[in-house]
Amino acid sequence: MSRQRLHHYRIRFFRLLPRYVLLSFGLLVVAVPVVWIVLGSLKPGEVVLLSRGQWRPTRWIWSNYLDSWRALDFPRYTINSIVMTVTIVAGHLTLTSMAGYGFAKFRFPGQRGLFLFVLSTMMLPVQVTMVPLFVIMKTFGWVDTYQGLIVPLLVNAFGVFFMRQYMLSLPDDLLDAARIDGAGELQIFLRVVLPLSTSAMAGLGLLVGMGAWGEFLWPVIISQTEKLATLPLGLSYFQRFYGGTCPFHWLLAMSVVVTIPPVIAFLLAQRQLVESGALTGMK
Repeated sequence: MSRQRLHHYRIRFFRLLPRYVLLSFGLLVVAVPVVWIVLGSLKPGEVVLLSRGQWRPTRWIWSNYLDSWRALDFPRYTINSIVMTVTIVAGHLTLTSMAGYGFAKFRFPGQRGLFLFVLSTMMLPVQVTMVPLFVIMKTFGWVDTYQGLIVPLLVNAFGVFFMRQYMLSLPDDLLDAARIDGAGELQIFLRVVLPLSTSAMAGLGLLVGMGAWGEFLWPVIISQTEKLATLPLGLSYFQRFYGGTCPFHWLLAMSVVVTIPPVIAFLLAQRQLVESGALTGMK
């Protein structure tokens, strides 16, 4: 290796070293709690909080996962989470893609003001809207029902903004060509716009699905009985039902189980998420 090339690699190494140090520190901060949870879920219950400095279990208790699954009604909680997540993702993508298309490709009186109003709702903390939402759900008689659990989460301003920004990048000439060929607006939306927006919808669907799967605050407010409890709410029931004798090894085991589906979904759809983010930022 020539001296010039060696000097080039040395300069490049010292230039990239701060980045790798920062990334390694960030990875350590994120990974340490995850490793502690996974290893803690495999320990006996009496030593989870007592084994200071000893991360590796002295006995690997794999039965913690099955015992924690049976400890509470987690099959029901899982079904509720799946129904809630799938319905919210499907409804969210349908409504936000239609709204985004309307804001991106149509001109109508008050369009700018209406879009700014939609964006302004992003500034409201979720805690501010929870009480009015609950009052509305109670008026409709939707408290402790699936529609009360799902409908308020079907759409938000971020999804409308996300789809609108992506659809701005779609060429108007393509839509005009479809109109010349005699296609109606609904046909254009279904046969032209949606097929070209699959990467954006996949990325948005991943974000919405992960948020819906881990939603805790709204199910706590709207559910009055255990029949509507989702997995995050079910985890809190360990403390509720067991009190001071909360089985932390079971709690950690179910926390690992609840985390697995979002991780798998992210690994499968991370390419679409990156592509949609890049294309959405074009305009």
